[in-house]
Amino acid sequence: MTPLSLYLGAKVRGLRSLSIVAALLLQLFFAVTLMANDPITSAAEIDYPPFSIVTDDGRVDGFSVELLRAALKAMGRDVTFRTGTWTEVRALLENGKIQALPLVGRTPEREALFDFTFPYMSLHGAIVVRTDTDGIRTLDDLRGRRVAVMKGDNAEEFLRRTDRGIHIFTTATFEQALQALHAGSYDAVVMQRLVALRLLQETGLSTLRVIDRPIEGFRQDFSFAVKDGDRATLALLNEGLSLIIADGTYQRLHAKWFAALQLPARQRLIVGGDINFPPYEYLDTRGNPSGFLTELTRAIAFETHLDIEIRLGPWDQVVKQLTDGEIDIIQGMFYSPQRSQQFDFGPSHLLTHYVSAVRRGGRPAPESYAELAGLRLVAQRGDVIVEELQNRGLSAQLTLVDSQEEALQQLLDGRHDCALVARLPALALFEKNNWTSIQLGRDSLLERNYAYTVKKGQQALLAKLNEGLQAIHTNGEYRRIHDKWLAHYHQPDTLWVAMRYSAIILSPLVLVLVAILLWSWTLRRQVALQTRQIHEDQLRLQAITDTAQDAILMMNPEGEVAFSNPAVRNIFGYEPEEILGCDLHSFFRFEDLREKNLAAITLTEQEAMGNGSAAAFELTTRHKEGHEISVELSLGQVELKEGTHKVGVIRDISLRKAVEAEVQQKNEELEQFVYLVSHDLKSPLITISSFLEMLQEDIAANNLERVAKDLNFIRGGINKMDQLLSALLRLSRTGQKETAPQRINFHSLIDSTLRALAGPIRDHAIDVVVEPQDLSLFGDPLQLGQIWQNLIENAIKYRGDQPKPRIIVGVDLSTKEPEFFICDNGIGIAPKHSKQIFGLFAQLHPESDGCGLGLALVKKIVERYQGTIRVESAGLGKGSCFYFTLPDSLINQDTTI
Repeated sequence: MTPLSLYLGAKVRGLRSLSIVAALLLQLFFAVTLMANDPITSAAEIDYPPFSIVTDDGRVDGFSVELLRAALKAMGRDVTFRTGTWTEVRALLENGKIQALPLVGRTPEREALFDFTFPYMSLHGAIVVRTDTDGIRTLDDLRGRRVAVMKGDNAEEFLRRTDRGIHIFTTATFEQALQALHAGSYDAVVMQRLVALRLLQETGLSTLRVIDRPIEGFRQDFSFAVKDGDRATLALLNEGLSLIIADGTYQRLHAKWFAALQLPARQRLIVGGDINFPPYEYLDTRGNPSGFLTELTRAIAFETHLDIEIRLGPWDQVVKQLTDGEIDIIQGMFYSPQRSQQFDFGPSHLLTHYVSAVRRGGRPAPESYAELAGLRLVAQRGDVIVEELQNRGLSAQLTLVDSQEEALQQLLDGRHDCALVARLPALALFEKNNWTSIQLGRDSLLERNYAYTVKKGQQALLAKLNEGLQAIHTNGEYRRIHDKWLAHYHQPDTLWVAMRYSAIILSPLVLVLVAILLWSWTLRRQVALQTRQIHEDQLRLQAITDTAQDAILMMNPEGEVAFSNPAVRNIFGYEPEEILGCDLHSFFRFEDLREKNLAAITLTEQEAMGNGSAAAFELTTRHKEGHEISVELSLGQVELKEGTHKVGVIRDISLRKAVEAEVQQKNEELEQFVYLVSHDLKSPLITISSFLEMLQEDIAANNLERVAKDLNFIRGGINKMDQLLSALLRLSRTGQKETAPQRINFHSLIDSTLRALAGPIRDHAIDVVVEPQDLSLFGDPLQLGQIWQNLIENAIKYRGDQPKPRIIVGVDLSTKEPEFFICDNGIGIAPKHSKQIFGLFAQLHPESDGCGLGLALVKKIVERYQGTIRVESAGLGKGSCFYFTLPDSLINQDTTI
């Protein structure tokens, strides 16, 4: 080599070294710059496994959460998470409180709200039923059934998109839906199959099963989502997602979260490989599989707890075995487009070069495909180089043999002019056979990546292998195995030698640049830390105000609302943005409430603001929808640079006021109840006491006839007291939920009541007319039945002596709310008694059976359903009509869609 060429070579190597150093410094500069960027704000669902969960220690986790973290990390960004149900986290993104969500199914309904990255996973929906349920296989089988979904989920949007006659119920989470299905509240749950499998596994609900058939037309594409129009964040997420898919992070995370759900449990995996391809894979002197790939596979199996068996054989047979499904994995196959149509490849972990081989002393080793023309070629059957030779039209001069060792041996024997082999296996075979008369070409004819390979569609298995490969890269085991088997065959890289000498010259410059960058990095880091601290303080304050149940308002010096938290929506019905700029006092100055509110506000506010303390008082105001609400208002003030700001905290105390009013009403009822009970129970006690004295006298007089009469009177008093106490017990239990509310057909309820009273109706020849109306009730069937049974029994009991007693049962739907009625042509009721009859122990006819609690019981049940009851009668002998309403038994009915 001439001095000029040596000089030019040194210059080229020096320039190459400078380029590398400059690139490293540039990467360091960009890394420092990125560190100063604020984290992306996001939110995760609390219970959507395995995509998004919150662990017992409060940590946010799950496949989609980790995927978002990894995508942003690849772009040099961090992410912070808030948590909540799907409805809550969706609202956070809609309102701009966060920048991105990790898990959003793309649907037509959401296109106007969000922008989506490209999908990272597509799943089909499934139906979950109880194990003893028959007759449900498809969506059509759900017609008329009670089906639960998570509120706001894709499943709800899908079911509501088309009228299928399904009764849809929503829950906050899918776990609640499955628990309710287990309890018998619903007939099925519609959700994603993987989510169902994970939840059934975690909850141990063995009474439930997932229908094997996917729901036709319900495919969910999962993506990252940003608010509509946020193009910058969307571009950041799309690029980060592309990077982690390319570098294998996606497959590693997929294996971590989904492989356990897709791989068969406790199945031995058969791993195939080439029987004679050293140092990668071969049989040792004892006939056992050995080599770099063999040891690598065992290390991966150890990390991932896979049960494997390694079988080595002729290469073309091993490939056929994978194609036919006789083995599960090939531990080392070179990628090619043709092979990718038949197999799935993991990430490359090794690059191998194919070169030409010729006998020493003869023709030079070919350095290009053009130089192979006219030569007798030999290669291993099924090897990746064969595909390339065939594509270049060299098949006619090519001979195929079973191994690379056989190809090199036939080359030595003079049967061929050139062999095409992989460089490292050729060097290993030279050592094994002491071959010194073969020369390898210097330039590579083909470069291919080595990777683990599975049959098409075995993504879960491939992901598991990639997870193990990543693990041994991380813990250093891959480097140890690589150096053990392959370092021996690598020659020192002259580039790094040149860089070492160049570094001596460049060191002073590098030190100066590093010092500048360190100073810049320190300054940026301090700014970033301060910025992050301020951001975290803001997040903490925002979290407090956003989650507070009380409305928090701040008024500027002009008295206008400058800040409000989301709780104003729950208390007043206004969106926080609607009340910005409003006067706080306007909430409490309604004309009909002005007098009692304004004086309280003015007086208390003046007293509090005068001494700088907080003021608290109770007021009555109105909801946006118009109904009155009771609130407790606490007022304080804070001095800011713009002036004095007032801070108001408003708590909804309507429930407390209602409870206080109810307690007061109950106390009044209790006083009346105690009075009436003491009065009516005293009567049989007086009877018993009186006849006990008479009994004593009659026994002394040995008057057996009188003794018998005395005992009968005493027994009657005891029976009367027992009757009163039993009725009181029934009355006290009214309102307790002993039976789960359910849908009841009106006619079925009336038919059941009439069957129970069939005896007295038949005995007294009563004509009962039920006016037809198609209506359903929702409530406790036992309590609702008691209303009609008591009223019809009274109509029978007080029928009078007319020859044709008649009872009419029906419901009037022409009024604002349905009004039920039971009319008779019996003895009637004097108008002056129309209120009295509903009281405790009220009896207009003391000589009749009963204790006077029947109508009191009916009134209590009616009021439990927020209804009213009244009686109308033209007078004695003119019959009676009882009218009553049951609003709560109607408004709780679910809509059939």
